[in-house]
Formats: sequence, C-alpha cells, structure tokens
Amino acid sequence: MIEKVTLHLTADGRIEATSGIPCEQTNPKALLLYAAAKCAALTARHILLKSRVEPRWLKVGVSGELSTDTVQSESLFLSFHFFYEAACDTDADQAAAIRAFRLTHEKHCSMVQMLGRIAPVSYEMSVYAYDERRC
Repeated sequence: MIEKVTLHLTADGRIEATSGIPCEQTNPKALLLYAAAKCAALTARHILLKSRVEPRWLKVGVSGELSTDTVQSESLFLSFHFFYEAACDTDADQAAAIRAFRLTHEKHCSMVQMLGRIAPVSYEMSVYAYDERRC
C-alpha cells in the first residue's frame, strides 16, 4: 500500500495540505509523511527566500510504500519518494528552484535524512515556467 501526502504554498505564504484533512483525522503513518513533507517544503521555501526567489507555485509531496496492503500497527515503510514542483517567472528563478530542491533533499532537510535511516529515499522534481494564460 502507498500512503501519500501533498502540501502546497498558499497565496499568503503558508504551507498547507492539499487534501484538507485535519491532522486529528490522519493516521500516524500519514502524519510521519506529513511531517516530512512539511519539513521539506519549509526548507525549500527558506532556501528560495534566501535566494530572493518567490515561485508562483510550490508543491512538495512524499509517498511511502508500506509492507502491508492496508494500514496496520505492524505496517513498516519499505521506501519513501519525495516530489517537488515549482512554477517560476524566469530561467534564473527556475535554476534557483532546482538548486533549492536539491539542497533540501540532499543536505538540509533533517526529516529526509531521518527517513533515509528507515528505508531508501528517492526524489523527483518538476520546475517549469509560469504561464499566466494557463493559470
């Protein structure tokens, strides 16, 4: 079974879950993924702000493959996969977003590092030009 959590940057600069499910209604395994996604999103956002880049869209998610077909107390994570997505106005901002995602994942996010001690962690990213006509 795959558990998945996705967060996005709101217009007022907060990081929120896209599903809208309150934490009180989330199972503990999904809460672990939520914490990892939130840590990665906040870390990437911080790196982008230090680079003076304000993406038009920022989304971070993480999924985890469980050892059972349903969520159970004995379920273990077998692997984790992060995905990062951003839309930026310029090529330079897109390059900064790629750099921020790499630094977040490979160096600065402590949750990514901790999850790597539990199971293999992979990632992918999509950074694209913001096109106001499509939004």
